[in-house]
Amino acid sequence: MRILKLTSDIVFKIFMKSEKTNNYKARMISLLTKIPEEELNKATYTVEELSIDNVNEKKKITDIIVKIENHIINIEMNKDYYEGLLKKNLMYSSKLMSEQIERGSSYNEMKKIIQINIDDFTRYKGENLVYKFMMRDELGNLEHEFIESYHIDLKYLEKKGYNELNELEKIFSLFGCEDIESLRGEDYMNEAIDELENISRDDDIIGLYDKEIVERKLYNSRMEEAEKIGMEKGMEKGMEKGMEKGMEKGRKAEKLNVAKKMLDQKLDIELIINITGLTKDEINLL
Repeated sequence: MRILKLTSDIVFKIFMKSEKTNNYKARMISLLTKIPEEELNKATYTVEELSIDNVNEKKKITDIIVKIENHIINIEMNKDYYEGLLKKNLMYSSKLMSEQIERGSSYNEMKKIIQINIDDFTRYKGENLVYKFMMRDELGNLEHEFIESYHIDLKYLEKKGYNELNELEKIFSLFGCEDIESLRGEDYMNEAIDELENISRDDDIIGLYDKEIVERKLYNSRMEEAEKIGMEKGMEKGMEKGMEKGMEKGRKAEKLNVAKKMLDQKLDIELIINITGLTKDEINLL
């Protein structure tokens, strides 16, 4: 049976919203953030459309929002890195924070915002699965704890053997492991694997999954073609500019040569300026 990849936007959302994966999600978030599992077991998992401030602003639809007593957690599956991704994720965190104020919450009642980015690419240097970010100054002093951000580097797991994995690494290996049966053991992992296998048997989800893959391939092909055309146009423009610059340099050299000969003939400088178009300073340099 083909197991659908959790890095797919469709599969990720269905898997993360399923109640059958609640124990898996609670363990994952608890190990990552140190929030007690008993709190996370009471959490709700939803996909939400954030409010917009004006008619020109685009809709902002989150992947998964987790709400518990003192925290709001936004979990994003980032399949590809692109310019603006980090700004988009920061915007989501800021929106979730500002919406609390808009609803009339006092500063003392505001929930902590945690952004968990599961990245199917390597963005940061270093050999780590988890990168944690908080608002600090250049000396490392923490300004506040209202917003906390995590980046999970799934590509890091490709370098490790199964026997080397710790518990958190094993949990995130479900996103890319070819042999998910090898990840069985803990009850929460068994439940998650069973649910992923059930999702992978659903014909409707399989159709949407395949469509997403085709659309991604088309998008990547278009991007590659656009990049190729851009490079070709850039080279063409560069050659044109280079030729223009070379011709201009040649014309200037010819004018200077003519002016030199005219000076040798003791002709009036004003006459030389009129004929060659050179400036007086340029002629004086000769």
